[in-house]
Amino acid sequence: MLLDELFVSNGLAPSSRIHVVGTAGPPTEITAHGSSGADLLAQVIVLNGSLAVRLCRALTLRVRVARATRRLDQLGASEIRAFAAVPTLESPAFLYELGTPAATYASVNLQLGHRASLAWIRTILATCMGCDPAAGAVIVIGRRS
Repeated sequence: MLLDELFVSNGLAPSSRIHVVGTAGPPTEITAHGSSGADLLAQVIVLNGSLAVRLCRALTLRVRVARATRRLDQLGASEIRAFAAVPTLESPAFLYELGTPAATYASVNLQLGHRASLAWIRTILATCMGCDPAAGAVIVIGRRS
């Protein structure tokens, strides 16, 4: 599972649960491999869709990430961080944490097919969104102990 891998590099032990908190319906529990006994809360913001849907979701992404962060904070999560999954959540080529040097590196060096003539559009969208427009989802995740 994708979310299992997000915290493995942080030294978590194998018994934690990730509660995926959606905007509708009950939270879904996922067992995380490599967890320390603390529960993890996550909210997934999917960006895939038609061009019009994707553009609307992209332009409201900063607000949606802030709302997800507040929601996880209200549920008692700490160490809340946001990650982008590129190109899709179902089969990501790579993940990176938003607002870090890894995000800059990913958008400059890991994205394929950049056209120099359209680079300015990508730069404007990335500035508005807070992440590269190629991202298929943003995962806001935090620990609840």
